Amino acid sequence: MGALLNTTPRPSRKAPAKALKPSKKNQYGRDPGSPSERMRVSDYESQDFAPYCPMPMSFLADIPRLTSGNSCTLLIWAIWAKSAGRGAKKGEKRPEWTMPIPTEDLAQICRCDDRTIQRELVALEKRGLAEVRRPSKGLVECRLKYREWESLPDYQSDVVEMPVADDPAPDTEATDETKPGNQRVTGKRPVRLAAGATSKPYEVKVGVREYQARVEGPVDCEVSAVIQAGRFVTVVRFPDDWREKVLLEKTTSSDFNNLTSPPRHGRRGDEGKRGRVDHPRAGELIQLFDPLLGKSGAVLLRMDQSSLRASCESVGDCDHDYLVHFVMQRAERGPIRKPQTVSVICKEALASWKASKLLEGTRLSSKPKGTPAERAIQAALEKARKG
Repeated sequence: MGALLNTTPRPSRKAPAKALKPSKKNQYGRDPGSPSERMRVSDYESQDFAPYCPMPMSFLADIPRLTSGNSCTLLIWAIWAKSAGRGAKKGEKRPEWTMPIPTEDLAQICRCDDRTIQRELVALEKRGLAEVRRPSKGLVECRLKYREWESLPDYQSDVVEMPVADDPAPDTEATDETKPGNQRVTGKRPVRLAAGATSKPYEVKVGVREYQARVEGPVDCEVSAVIQAGRFVTVVRFPDDWREKVLLEKTTSSDFNNLTSPPRHGRRGDEGKRGRVDHPRAGELIQLFDPLLGKSGAVLLRMDQSSLRASCESVGDCDHDYLVHFVMQRAERGPIRKPQTVSVICKEALASWKASKLLEGTRLSSKPKGTPAERAIQAALEKARKG
């Protein structure tokens, strides 16, 4: 039995791609293959510029009053050159539509970025200066509607006049977005950020000429603003002097007798992060260690519930006065930089306190003489009793 012929064509092997050679620069340091240099085809010395496009005198009456700036003006001239400059046979009208042009080429010709070209094309189409078609992604076909320019109004900037510093700040909640020039940049509700976090970028759809900041609440803030690569960045910072003031004046009670305090039990499955520690010595440890942690700029013990719980378990039944004395001596040797260290300090204090109880009534407590280690222990015990 004979086999039928296989009519499926075999895939042809493609030749390996060759790396594009970089274009050589001309004597002026420019790339002859760039979109702008490829337009340098007319001969200034000849009587007839070929190819060329005529410039109607009416353009000088309308273009200066209709364009929004340098990029818009250069874009109009580039569209006119790419349409009317294509040439036509004798007796035929010059083409009004351009061939498909990459927006990247228009950006290089107009000496701006691709985003600016896209924005200017939308503006020309919206204001009735040109008609734009987009056959595919990144390509545009344009036609200037110059016959209608005379009836168009002069260009007016969309920049909103902001109130002077003496005027009250505008109420963001009462902002009417239906009016031109108004926009809630961050939305109707305030955006809450964690300490050290950065928000996502928000698009500004209206023109802005000035900037004003307002701080609400009883706490002072340091506000700084900068423009980076077209993005307006505002930094809000809690001053150091206010942070120290809050740490000193903030109450450190455990709120056991406060009937209006929030529930101490966190959400199910989240006790380690948000659940409040219900321990009789939690307030004591917070009051003792939070000023030391705040002095070194670390996270407070009251903010790290897992470390607080571990510290309460480690401190056990250690005497309060002995614990305070032990912690103060530890703080003199070096700053406490992490709340996780508190449980280790509490564990060491408990072991030292139990050792001191065992030494009471022995020769180490009754006789000051002995080895240097014994004298050091005796001195520490005496200082703890007096302190």
